[in-house]
Amino acid sequence: MNHYKQGYIMKSITIHKIDEDINKKLNELARNKKMSLNKTVKYLLRKALNLESNSKEVRKKELSEFLGVWNKNDLNSFKKATAEFEKISEEDWK
Repeated sequence: MNHYKQGYIMKSITIHKIDEDINKKLNELARNKKMSLNKTVKYLLRKALNLESNSKEVRKKELSEFLGVWNKNDLNSFKKATAEFEKISEEDWK
């Protein structure tokens, strides 16, 4: 059976013996984009093949820095910087 017929969709692929520098960069990119390693590899393949991203999740991740999405460090910094505003002074209400 010819698996390369038009319309055939490969469900999975295995890549053996990935160089350590590639592995490091893939994991770094996955962390930075907050995506799984699998989604990161698919994202890179689509990008390398000049295919449009059809994943709403990937597009959301790509635009998250412009949409006001915070990570945990951002949230903690904000809470720390604004903690004073949560305090209520009894004297102010007299």
